[in-house]
Amino acid sequence: HRDVVVRHDEARAAQRVEPVGAPTADGAELLDAVLDALTKYVIFPNEGTAVAVALWVAATHALPAWQHATRLIIKSPQKRCGKSRLLDIVKLLSFKPMPSTDMSTAVIYRSIGDDDHETPTLLIDEADALFGTKSKAEQNEDLRGLLNAGFQRDRTVWRCVGPNQTP
Repeated sequence: HRDVVVRHDEARAAQRVEPVGAPTADGAELLDAVLDALTKYVIFPNEGTAVAVALWVAATHALPAWQHATRLIIKSPQKRCGKSRLLDIVKLLSFKPMPSTDMSTAVIYRSIGDDDHETPTLLIDEADALFGTKSKAEQNEDLRGLLNAGFQRDRTVWRCVGPNQTP
């Protein structure tokens, strides 16, 4: 894994990524190790799915270098098929995992912050429970707005915070 420093110009148009220090492993070897860990504990429907999850895990560590964040959706039509097991393994491999089955919008807003090098990887288990019914979806409109806007840089979602309700 390499520590990555991203330097932004004023317009954020020209980004340059520079590795800091010597890498601890060859990138291909590291991805192979992630893939091995995933396939040791989870049975995937095909090799491509396992590779996609391994690449997603790697992407969580390289987020400061990218304009967009990718999303991983773990779903199956069957209960007890290994979704939670996969989430457990992903949690161990991802950058600063923040797992929850029911986190408030306020917690997420306060956790993501402005520093890409500190932003956690949100792992929302049972996300369908947050939006599954019309009533639940209406209760979670702030969260939906954050998740819909949060995959791309400069898609700001504003809130007032603090005792003075500062924007």
